[in-house]
Amino acid sequence: SYLILWFLSSSQIICSDIELFVFVFCVLDFILLLELIVLLFIIFLLLFNELFNYNLENGKGIKPDYEKAREYYEKSAEKGNSDALNNLGSMYDDGKGVEIDYEKAREYYEKAIEKGSLEGINKIGFLYYFGKGVTINYEKAREYFETALEKGNLKSLNYLGYMYETGQGVEINSKKAKEYYEKAAKD
Repeated sequence: SYLILWFLSSSQIICSDIELFVFVFCVLDFILLLELIVLLFIIFLLLFNELFNYNLENGKGIKPDYEKAREYYEKSAEKGNSDALNNLGSMYDDGKGVEIDYEKAREYYEKAIEKGSLEGINKIGFLYYFGKGVTINYEKAREYFETALEKGNLKSLNYLGYMYETGQGVEINSKKAKEYYEKAAKD
């Protein structure tokens, strides 16, 4: 747009009519506005890509399409998106649009952890807690839940409270169970 102004000012063209000059500025402003709109649209698409994928999987406002959701999650996962990796793990964990495959779910959760996901740590804890694809191992589940908690993921608080209340993988400790439950209630 500035190139056109330079051409007009440096050429032999003499703009004796002020209306032509104003017209050129209006055209340039319009072009800049269009460029801004396109840029904002691209930003919008990038920000809401994950939300769209989630909605495809869960049917929020649209009919669930697990195959399409998996396709988009896989594309995002290839780019290292930890949420997409977790969501793929959940699809295999829950059998949404795919056969249940706990080993594959675990692989996706581990890849998500490598990308910094705290949710992946919890998800592997759930595999051990419920014995999905592995032997139930409350001690390992507790280790994963506590690791996630130490890193700031509060989703495991209720499970930790219940484990201390009932003695799953730990000695019964009502005081510690109460602390976890109270913290969960606050958050």
